[in-house]
Amino acid sequence: MAPESIIRNEYKPHSDIWALGIVVLEMLTGQEAWSFEVDDDSVDFLLSRIGYNEELPSMPSNLSSEARDFVKRCLVKNTSIRWNIDELLSHPFLAADNKNKKTNGMQNEGLFCLQGPFSSLSGGYPNFTSAIARLLINI
Repeated sequence: MAPESIIRNEYKPHSDIWALGIVVLEMLTGQEAWSFEVDDDSVDFLLSRIGYNEELPSMPSNLSSEARDFVKRCLVKNTSIRWNIDELLSHPFLAADNKNKKTNGMQNEGLFCLQGPFSSLSGGYPNFTSAIARLLINI
């Protein structure tokens, strides 16, 4: 859930960008974005961390710089400076995969063509980035 959804019950396209960043991070790492101990933390505490703190999920250092930057652009708490769909579609994390093989602005590949743990966490996410780009087109 995006911070603005927690604070102001606001659900707009920029909230979907936040959610996308969380999903991408979780797919790349295979772990939940927010650490949460069911026995020790309440859901209210977790929502408070997301909505009212400056804390962001941690990102492992073995993600490529493009992947890290893409997620960081999605997970900006200030909605006025969070990247929009057009900016994200031109981000190197997606653009490098899409620059040569476009069909109606997108690659002519299936949406769910994920392979292995996304080729390598140090770079190269061809099918994964195609899937993310397709999701962005539909937001």
